[in-house]
Amino acid sequence: MYLTIKLSLVIVCVSLLIEKLSRRKSFFAFLPTVIRRFILIFLINYLSLINFSTTPLVAGFDELESVSEKRVKSHSVHWDRMDFYIFDAKNPGKFREQRDTAYNFWCKNWEDTYKDLGVTDSKLYSDTYMRSKVMALFDGSQAVALHLMYELDLASQCDLKHSSLEFYPEEILSMYETQSLNNVLLIGQATVHPDWRTKKIGVSLGGDLLFSLGTKILKSSSADGIIGVIRADIPYYHGSVFRCGAVKCGTKRIYQIASDYFYIKKQNAFTSEEPDVLELTEKFWKKLKTNEQWNKPAV
Repeated sequence: MYLTIKLSLVIVCVSLLIEKLSRRKSFFAFLPTVIRRFILIFLINYLSLINFSTTPLVAGFDELESVSEKRVKSHSVHWDRMDFYIFDAKNPGKFREQRDTAYNFWCKNWEDTYKDLGVTDSKLYSDTYMRSKVMALFDGSQAVALHLMYELDLASQCDLKHSSLEFYPEEILSMYETQSLNNVLLIGQATVHPDWRTKKIGVSLGGDLLFSLGTKILKSSSADGIIGVIRADIPYYHGSVFRCGAVKCGTKRIYQIASDYFYIKKQNAFTSEEPDVLELTEKFWKKLKTNEQWNKPAV
């Protein structure tokens, strides 16, 4: 019905235009009546073939959204064959293979990131990885997303010199102290495989899902909260930590990228409510695989 009305209005407009041109001293006025009628019939038949209801003149939001949906469908995720690991990188126990796979994945992605950002004065050292607890999502034998996690006592002068706090200014560390954040989990070094990013699968693995799993770890630990710094130039990823209860406490440019410092207090931590994230968080938490150096949190 809607299409018929639009088509009728177009035909009327074309007819009026031809009638007007016929009366004016233009080349159209000198054409024989038969030819003018033929042109009118041709235009009407041509316009009737156009699907006005689905063909946008400009590639707008709806079209972009449908393209995004096609991308999601083109990369179907088999969530049931995926696993969630937490292991001590230095003492991985039976997860040595996963430790090495995750390391190679982390190293390759951060080398590419530094290259893309034009960073030439920073190197990747294996001990940055080896000193951490690794929380990682695997698809079979392939690492697809991970965070590095450090357990720190911010009341300790020794821990305050930890290399993971290299980019944390004094005022940020002081703010953590005023918030009674002494024993903390520093979560960072987010790494996501290019084929597993949000625009490809429809779920933010390195953002909403791993941060949501991080809040589960927090609540099962003796830590007071989570601290970290997150890039502010990727809106959806940036928002993921705040969808898990984070509070922004400062901003700084790191490698010329605006970045925000945050903290999540244990009592304020919660799972992101983004589509599918709550269900996936519970699913992977129940499937958690960990080694003997890390007491498996209670479900």
